[in-house]
Amino acid sequence: MQVMAGSRLGPYEIVAPIGAGGMGEVYKARDTRLDRSVAIKILPAAFADNAQLKIRFEREAKTISQLTHPNICTLYDVGNEGGVEYLVMELLEGDTLADRLARGPLPMRDVLRYGREIAAALDRAHRAGVVHRDLKPGNVMITKSGAKLLDFGLAKGGTIQISPDGVTQQKSLTQEGTILGTFQYMAPEQLEGIEADTRTDIFALGAVLYEMATGRRAFDGKTKTSLIAAIVGGEPKPIREFQPLTPPAFEHVVTKCLAKDLDHRWQSASDVASELEWIGGITTVEQTAIDRGKRTTRRRAAVAGIVATAVIAAAVAAAIVFRKPAAETPMVLSIAMPQRRAFDAFGQAALSPDGSTLVFVGNLTGPTFSGKTAPTLWLRTIDRADVRLLPGTQGASEPFWSPDGKSIGFFAERKLKRIAAEGGPPRVIADAPSSSGGTWNRAGVIVFCPDGLGPLVQVDANGGTPRAVTKLTPQEEGHRWPSFLPDGDHFLYLGDAAKTENHHLKVGSLRDGSSRDLMQAVTNVIYVAGQLFFVRAGALMAQPFDAKSMALSGEPHLIAENVLENDANHHFEFTASENGRLVYRSGSSDSQLMWVDRSGKSLATLGDPRRFGYMLRISPDQQHVIAEQNDADGRSDDLWMFDAGRGVATRFTFDPASERNPVWSPDGTKVAFSSMRTGLGDLYLADASSPSNVQRLTATPEPIEPTAWSRDGMLLCDDDHSTQTDILMISVQTKQSTPYLATRFNESSAALSPDNSRVAYVSDESGRLEVYVEHFPSHAARRQVSINGGTLPAWRGDGRELFFAGLGGDLMSVDMTSDSATPKPLFHLRGFSYDVTRDGQRFIVDQPVEDTSAAPLTFVSNWMALRK
Repeated sequence: MQVMAGSRLGPYEIVAPIGAGGMGEVYKARDTRLDRSVAIKILPAAFADNAQLKIRFEREAKTISQLTHPNICTLYDVGNEGGVEYLVMELLEGDTLADRLARGPLPMRDVLRYGREIAAALDRAHRAGVVHRDLKPGNVMITKSGAKLLDFGLAKGGTIQISPDGVTQQKSLTQEGTILGTFQYMAPEQLEGIEADTRTDIFALGAVLYEMATGRRAFDGKTKTSLIAAIVGGEPKPIREFQPLTPPAFEHVVTKCLAKDLDHRWQSASDVASELEWIGGITTVEQTAIDRGKRTTRRRAAVAGIVATAVIAAAVAAAIVFRKPAAETPMVLSIAMPQRRAFDAFGQAALSPDGSTLVFVGNLTGPTFSGKTAPTLWLRTIDRADVRLLPGTQGASEPFWSPDGKSIGFFAERKLKRIAAEGGPPRVIADAPSSSGGTWNRAGVIVFCPDGLGPLVQVDANGGTPRAVTKLTPQEEGHRWPSFLPDGDHFLYLGDAAKTENHHLKVGSLRDGSSRDLMQAVTNVIYVAGQLFFVRAGALMAQPFDAKSMALSGEPHLIAENVLENDANHHFEFTASENGRLVYRSGSSDSQLMWVDRSGKSLATLGDPRRFGYMLRISPDQQHVIAEQNDADGRSDDLWMFDAGRGVATRFTFDPASERNPVWSPDGTKVAFSSMRTGLGDLYLADASSPSNVQRLTATPEPIEPTAWSRDGMLLCDDDHSTQTDILMISVQTKQSTPYLATRFNESSAALSPDNSRVAYVSDESGRLEVYVEHFPSHAARRQVSINGGTLPAWRGDGRELFFAGLGGDLMSVDMTSDSATPKPLFHLRGFSYDVTRDGQRFIVDQPVEDTSAAPLTFVSNWMALRK
């Protein structure tokens, strides 16, 4: 069969040739079923009768199918049409790294970014038992979203031998007399016939990093013999000879990658990725200061030491970069956790008043929303670089310090607690069912947010009865993130509102209960050394503030960009002390909607990356997906409708207030959702085809969020009280409400089986969130289906399988035809939400663009220098 523009391979229509890959010709094609562009790699007809090449071609398909990673080109399909073997892959737009290098070396920040992404891709392959064996610039594509690793045509699981004369020991897989790979990037052991493993790829990675930084190959020769001699016995020239401002730490990473001895190299690609990420954090701070004219002179930074911190489980790695700086140059400390573990999903770090110690929320196996163990408090002594656990703080969040630095307040188990910084048993101070921050003054008074839907309260630090210290305005839904000013009477806080324009940073008073607006913003705020710190459009700002007159002056100054935010409660990750020390975390809140199969393998993306909220819903006819999308301030501001095939997004709601929790009617003609346009969260209905046709169902003082719609027109909803959540039934026809589950525990997230005979829901009656199933509406035959925690239940279309999100972050499956079935993990959920198609074979998930739990904390010793 001749392949040309217009011909078809199964459902794929060839558009144009692209080029040739390591194992075949590559074409641009159109998937006629999903109306999307793809890349097709074809084993040339000239080789169709070559059994050896067909085996290698099939091996490439099997290899890529094992690998799902944002920096690896995704395999969509394999096929055979008219004797033509082909692979269907993600179509990438951009240049190969080789094409980019033809124009010269890359800026260091790009070297670090792409290098980290390539290393992360290799790490994913290596964990799957796959060695690439032909990493080179030509097999890396630079796209708008970053680096993508291509061409696993030479990849091999496990190890492979290469004979000294250049013939592989597996001759059936290669042409005789050929060494698999590209000479300039091959490791000595490949050329010497020694067994190769994952560290062989690390050598090639070092050669690619060297070339990105210098624009020159690490090893070169006029002949093949001289090239091999250079690789086996020579050393590349120092990168600094070509790029004098290269960070010494980067040179160290490359040199160790290129070590001749396997045992002297980095032992995993994950280690290389972590090192490059760490260097990137430091380089970013330095470059920002340079670009903004922060320095009058520039001295080359010298790395005086890399200090390993105390072990957290497998190990918590951190590093201090000591410099002899110019007077205004800040020292930088980057704290990163290996294996992308240990930090809570949103960090929640707090510097002690004297800036000597950092308390942060950590987890032994992952972030809070996907961790298998409870988050706990950890202390990091800045100057000694040690980290230690505070026992007794399981489930901790939102730590804050006493003014003398001897105690730490925190929230856990729906309580406000305190613990001595030196350790000891924690003490319960007050109830806090749904906290959002606390602050402690020298008089021993704590002001805190017990619930995001009410006023701030004060309580004695030794315990007592809390009393309200703020009053909500009609436009506000809650007060969050209090922070005392130096006089111990006034405090800053966020007035959280239903509409973005009604959010304000405010200052309140314990003495007279007064309050005043300072500025419109949606962020936590602190006062340090005459400055207010707050975030605007993701950028950390500092603005002069008179703590006596309670007035702002001057203009805000940029301190750091892309500060990480918890969209759920508007908390940005930053903390500062009076002596000029600052800690913050940077990261993206964007996610990518993605179709995946039951193994979690990516099938297709849906639309562009956006700031999605916490709910995704597939329409009954499976033609659309409706999702919450946050605005720039992090609220679930509007609902958006996506065409499930083409990915085209259409805005569904337009009100300035927040809308969330969309639920389809069984026939797919209407969508129910919760909106703050008239309160804290009333129930509304809209026509799916004409969303401007809206009907209000409820008018209640507390938020109601729909989760399921029965065939007889009953909406099951979460009814959020200030103390607990119940499940409520509301009739679409009569608008009458009836409690379905209302106990002293929290019940939520009801999901009806397709025949409406059973309901799955979440309850914390056992002490943690678990998934239960019972007959509906009789409550009969109730049983717990999750074992180690769970949330977000969803049914397969025939009711024979139930899915839920485990507290360990895995999507779980339960056979509902057996009462004794044990939940089985399918794949790991990186995001907050998912939904499943009727046949249970595909899932729509939101995949974070960045793994925010792995984002390091950045410490700056002299933040004042950043605002000059």
